[in-house]
Amino acid sequence: MAQEIDMKKCKYELDATNAALGMRDHGKTKADMEATLPPRHKTANDHRAVLLHTIIDDIFSRPDVASFPYFHYRGIMCLTRTQGIDASIRFEQVADDLVACQTKHGTEESEPLSDCVLAAVQKQL
Repeated sequence: MAQEIDMKKCKYELDATNAALGMRDHGKTKADMEATLPPRHKTANDHRAVLLHTIIDDIFSRPDVASFPYFHYRGIMCLTRTQGIDASIRFEQVADDLVACQTKHGTEESEPLSDCVLAAVQKQL
């Protein structure tokens, strides 16, 4: 029997990703967003703060990656970790493929776009 996927384990990450993307898409700058977080040098042992800094770094390093493809990438990575799979796939490793996915399938949520993002991540495993 397949293991159940517990989405609650990814709630914080997905909520944080969604909020950061929303702020970026409504004109907030990286500096605006980072000003709300503790400084990096004080957060090395704070998983949530490190995650927030990572999300902000990702979405501003490649603003050409639309919200849904990035959100889906982040969700896939979180769910992979909850399954006990060590998949350390950095965003920069898949960003070009995500742009190719959205060029082919658009930027709005759809099954073809979701499948393409999943394939881009799996290619790195």
